[in-house]
Amino acid sequence: MINNLAGGTFNVLTGSSLYWAYGSQPSFNNAGTFRKSGDTGTAYLSGVNFTNTGLVELQNGSLSVSGSFNNTGLVEVQNGSLNVSGFTQLSGKIALWGGTLNVSQGLQLMGGELSGVGLVNGTLNNTGGVVRPGIGIGTLIVVGAYSQSATGTLVLEIKPTMASIEYDWFVVTGLATLGGAVQIQLVNGSSPVLGQTFVPITFGSRSGTFSSLEVPVFGQDLTFDASLSATTFSLSVVRTAFGAWKQTKFGADASNTAIAGTMSDPDHDGTPNLLEFAFGMEPLLAGQMNKLPGVIQVTVNSQDYLAIRFRRLTGASPGVSYTVQESTNLTGWLPVDLATYQVGAAVNNGDGTETITVRSTVAMRGATSPGKAFLRVEVSDD
Repeated sequence: MINNLAGGTFNVLTGSSLYWAYGSQPSFNNAGTFRKSGDTGTAYLSGVNFTNTGLVELQNGSLSVSGSFNNTGLVEVQNGSLNVSGFTQLSGKIALWGGTLNVSQGLQLMGGELSGVGLVNGTLNNTGGVVRPGIGIGTLIVVGAYSQSATGTLVLEIKPTMASIEYDWFVVTGLATLGGAVQIQLVNGSSPVLGQTFVPITFGSRSGTFSSLEVPVFGQDLTFDASLSATTFSLSVVRTAFGAWKQTKFGADASNTAIAGTMSDPDHDGTPNLLEFAFGMEPLLAGQMNKLPGVIQVTVNSQDYLAIRFRRLTGASPGVSYTVQESTNLTGWLPVDLATYQVGAAVNNGDGTETITVRSTVAMRGATSPGKAFLRVEVSDD
């Protein structure tokens, strides 16, 4: 066993070998700095199980580890290649600075981050980590298969410029089995323009889909719309649902915040544009109080409850979120789970909205009655 303690440096200057000849399988525990520098040769740790909690730094040449490789620290492949049989990361970071990570038995990214520019030769399984192509903007290539579970995340950065748009590129040459989240991030103050389309992910073939897409809102009510084909993941710049509604309702005045702003009230009925949109109202027509939420009494299983009835937008991406909240004192508000406390089925209004009724969690009468109860609907712009 070799222990390189915190503060220590184990520097390999040439293509040399440390190998297991007989006896118990050796291990190398690195809490300090393990560095391969010097010539362009390959240093071999044959049959050695390597555990890194410090820094592994490949500056020049190659490092080959034929035993297991476990990382909770930082591994930097600046040049050359790191060759391992099986690589497991529970936390920490792998950073490729133009180098190559060869994993004959696969890379298990169970936590932490894989980032940078370069190649991963072998299967990459992202079961709880973050894959972040590029150092800034750049390309990360997996020569093999890629899988991402429900707890994995892929982060892509986009950098608009005056002349064009730059973006990370994640390439999988084999099968991509998709799940988990994709996060799209803008890296400077500029914004892409309406109608731009680009392809930040390509794969040889695909199964599954990402379970969530996190995209920013930017510019004048713009966002990204994603689409998946058999071999690509593409993004297009589109208007948000709220932005498209403003274009329809206000036309040339859609960019005038005094008229079309989120909290503006051009028809002076006391209802700002965001709520007019959320409840299916006309922003230039006053007197639609019947479309606003209302409180009623309902009876469920012979118990009387306070309930709130309101209209909400339908469709897969309505552009707003609705949260029913209850209180006994108008000071502390708690969310009410719609799936549990919705009364009856939603009623389709035929205009892109539906009406639902949600009751309070406690009956109006009885030993557990709070005595006073209040309900409201909170609307937030997605």
